[in-house]
Amino acid sequence: MTSTLTTFLIIFLFELSVFTWCLDIYSNHCSEHQTCNDCVQSIKKCAWCSSNMLQLSIQNGTNDSSMATDQSIRCFPRDIAINICRHDLVEDPLGNMEEITNKPFSDNVQIQPQHLNVALRPGDTLNFNVTIKPAATFPLDVYFLMDLSDSMNDDLDTLKRITLEIIEAVQNISEDYRVGFGNFVEKPVIPFLDIGCSLGQPTCSIPAISSFIHNLKLTNDSSQFSETLNRVTITKKNLDAPESGFDAVIQVISCQDVIGWRSGTTRKILLYLSDAPFHAGGDGKI
Repeated sequence: MTSTLTTFLIIFLFELSVFTWCLDIYSNHCSEHQTCNDCVQSIKKCAWCSSNMLQLSIQNGTNDSSMATDQSIRCFPRDIAINICRHDLVEDPLGNMEEITNKPFSDNVQIQPQHLNVALRPGDTLNFNVTIKPAATFPLDVYFLMDLSDSMNDDLDTLKRITLEIIEAVQNISEDYRVGFGNFVEKPVIPFLDIGCSLGQPTCSIPAISSFIHNLKLTNDSSQFSETLNRVTITKKNLDAPESGFDAVIQVISCQDVIGWRSGTTRKILLYLSDAPFHAGGDGKI
């Protein structure tokens, strides 16, 4: 009997010390909150115990017993709160979502749901699904910007071969579409390309190298788009791997009237086709 009692006391004192140690660890964490409101709004994912009589489980052989201990600390991390406080006394509100408006898809409705009310505790997350279906009449502008350096030769052939498929794919997205085309190769200066080209010598092949060439303004004429693709050719005079793609992107975005981007509510897509990185500041510094 004495041995059993001694074992019980040792286990009890050990678990009590662990319990106290856990409280000390979180003394500057959840336990700094003195009210339920502050506790459950903490970004530290804390839970509030409605009772100050905390339950400490004590295991003694095959029997379990518990001891209620009076604690001024009532706010704990979630994983600790459920172990030291009766479950029905744990205040740990979770995030919730209420669907307010969910109209069916139409020319004016392209996303479901349209209106949600979401309540979240700081630091918590909530997953929800959103479905997007663009309206068939919603305007769509697609500009193809292609690298015409030598390594893109087979890609250009492929693009020419599937031109009709590209137009059909765009038409399936929107009835009110426009397509355009531009290309780039390299900055037309030394040391990025053949010295003959940079100095305007006749050794430079045609077409001339440029950081950007605008070939076709955005149009709904599919035959004009196809003809433009068939006219462009590959250039073989640039010397290094990076190209002038970033320069071209800036031009396409900035020159809205020249490119033909429509104003107002229009989906604008720039398709960038290249197999190489673009130049960055400092490239070519000698």
